[in-house]
Amino acid sequence: MLRLILMIIGLTAACDPYCLVADESPPPSKLPADATKLLAKAEADIVVIRKALIAALTKSQAEATKKGDLDGALAVKARIAEIEKDLPAKAAPAPTIEQQLAGTYIKADGTVTIVLKPDMTYTNSYLSRAGKYTLRGNRLTLQGTPEFYLTVKDESTLIEDGGNMFVKR
Repeated sequence: MLRLILMIIGLTAACDPYCLVADESPPPSKLPADATKLLAKAEADIVVIRKALIAALTKSQAEATKKGDLDGALAVKARIAEIEKDLPAKAAPAPTIEQQLAGTYIKADGTVTIVLKPDMTYTNSYLSRAGKYTLRGNRLTLQGTPEFYLTVKDESTLIEDGGNMFVKR
């Protein structure tokens, strides 16, 4: 098992994802479609191999720690960090509609302010109200007495049933 891990470490250290491309190669945008597909597949395969290597090295680190080989465990931990550095960054998740709508909205005439929060609560300067809001499709309901209905035009504009517009500040 250790021999396999050391062999994979040597392979990943010796070859970066672009090692098959000469330095004089044209920019990636000028590569033929089949070459681009091959490189993308190879990069994806390398990521899978590196993740498997990280999992195996993590087990090896745990075993070394159990045996009391702290220097060995730290060396493995450092190598895991190096390999993780070469993995592509994870894309941030897309913001939810609640996160997109969160903010302060001011009525066009400046008399009312509504603050929507990502946790689906709100504050409303009209009669100093606060509470929860619901969202069904593009219909926003500020719960309270009485309920207050708004239509979401886009992520920066709300329209009251009476036609009054609230704009995100």
